[in-house]
Amino acid sequence: MAPPPSSSRENRRQPPQGDYLAWVHRVNDRWLVHQGLNTTTRDYLHYLQATDPARLQKVCRVAWALVGQGGLKEDPKPLFYGGLFSLATPEEAGQFLADHLFTLLASPAGDGKPFEALAKEFAISEATYRKAVEMRRRIAAARAQALCG
Repeated sequence: MAPPPSSSRENRRQPPQGDYLAWVHRVNDRWLVHQGLNTTTRDYLHYLQATDPARLQKVCRVAWALVGQGGLKEDPKPLFYGGLFSLATPEEAGQFLADHLFTLLASPAGDGKPFEALAKEFAISEATYRKAVEMRRRIAAARAQALCG
């Protein structure tokens, strides 16, 4: 398990000098992840930069907020990637998360399918189901807070 972007709770609460995007790139490029999620994420960030820079800034803030809410012993990766894909459209989720099942399940957009249908389609375990439901709840709360604040 990789350490959070900062091991100090105080530093985790500080904005990354106002540049959430730079923080996201730094974290994404540093972590080891499965199935090229960091490359897929980099592609998604470039896509948002070209198509919707305002949404790009929003998802970076959501990712920062989620990681900041994580416990010191909690793996921050699902929080980070869940935040980054929290405003993905169903089409974007289908395109960028096709090989990343948990992030797809945690994404509010899924790939346009209701959560129950996705869970059934992939026959996920009860533990994974509960974790994905909890992640969706946390993402929704952080998204609302980050976008309003």
